[in-house]
Amino acid sequence: MTNALSAQDMATSTPSVAAPKQESDDELGCMYPPWLVVIVLVVSAVIVTTAVGNVLVITSYVRDVRVRRDVYSLYLLHLALCDLLVAVVSMPLYLASTVCHLTWPLGAAMCKVFLLEDFTTCTMSTLVVVLISADRLALVRLGARYTTVHTRCRAYVMLAVCWAAAFLLYSPAILLWDAISVSRWTPNTSVTPEVLAFSVPFSLLTIINAKLLFTLRNRNKVRHSVSNAATRSRAGPGHLGNALPSVFQVGAFQESQAPNAPTYLSTRCCCTCTKKSRPNWLRSTNHEQRHKGNRVASISILLVVALAICWLPYSLATIVRSSCGDCVNTFLYEVFTWMLWLKSCVNPFLYAFISPRFRRNSLQVLLAVPPVRFLFRRRLQVLRLYTTDATTILQASTVEKGTAVKPSWLHEDHLLQAFANEELIETVEVSNC
Repeated sequence: MTNALSAQDMATSTPSVAAPKQESDDELGCMYPPWLVVIVLVVSAVIVTTAVGNVLVITSYVRDVRVRRDVYSLYLLHLALCDLLVAVVSMPLYLASTVCHLTWPLGAAMCKVFLLEDFTTCTMSTLVVVLISADRLALVRLGARYTTVHTRCRAYVMLAVCWAAAFLLYSPAILLWDAISVSRWTPNTSVTPEVLAFSVPFSLLTIINAKLLFTLRNRNKVRHSVSNAATRSRAGPGHLGNALPSVFQVGAFQESQAPNAPTYLSTRCCCTCTKKSRPNWLRSTNHEQRHKGNRVASISILLVVALAICWLPYSLATIVRSSCGDCVNTFLYEVFTWMLWLKSCVNPFLYAFISPRFRRNSLQVLLAVPPVRFLFRRRLQVLRLYTTDATTILQASTVEKGTAVKPSWLHEDHLLQAFANEELIETVEVSNC
């Protein structure tokens, strides 16, 4: 396994994963037993959070037929599957290797299986992120034609191509490191796959999100010009500037005393109100579209920044380590490795839980867990429920502290139904606005 290690070091740039050698305590820096306990606890919390978050995404996809109809949700499903494999396979096995002082305890065959799973799922996760961004760009540009162009069949083909590319990128080096002489490996063997695995998806993600921001910006300009033109058109003859006259009639039904006489409407009063402002529908539509565009723009920038923070340090450290050996501190390299996997913990919050349907289904799944249901029963009390035409707003307060809280996920009528089914609502006052 020692010879295999040297070849694998050069082939996959992951010497800390399959290394059967012992590292000295000086090389490991602060990874002494007290620190090791803290690291194990923190990493275990990250593993549990990653697994729970991605299981909620997968469960939401399976239980809701409306979610399964969407191509975007199909991409989220594959992203959650990749991240779940990272949480239940890559992270625990690497943590075991860390506890064993960076010595692989399961043999050469399992080492190859681990490396294949880890590199394939991490690369596929990044490629799916690119597909999700491209899907959002197509939705913005195509509009109503989106559903006819981006079908589920096309999505399956693109996902199959991405899975094949993710597997073929690293599998030759991993499977053949002990079949080829160590002297024939060069630094390019490990640098080339790493550069391709990061630079290509990151460049595509940056270009796609830049196009998305540019498209939204142009659309906002067009919408603003149309809004101004519509406002000016109402300032013609017969109108007081952009005043909008409205006539209201107040009437009441009156019955005749005659047996067969018809009922008629008697008008009590008639008034005309003039409001000097832009049309309500125009102002509200522009505000909603502008808010939605700003939200999409913020999310797009966040996706690029998150990928750069999680993946760039590991890629640069791998390239430097492949070129000059011990130039990168071992402990620092381990931190960069866990930062790469940390993106699997962040992905559900960046992609799935911003969707109201995924968030609603996740909450309903959590409410089915007895400890979570008990927690909500003890701490939350619904005080008022205001029902309008299309909005249900819950005002909740904490029973123990008595301070008002404003969790965004309480703005869901389905959550109210979930609370009611579990008898979690103590007092409800309904008033129609």
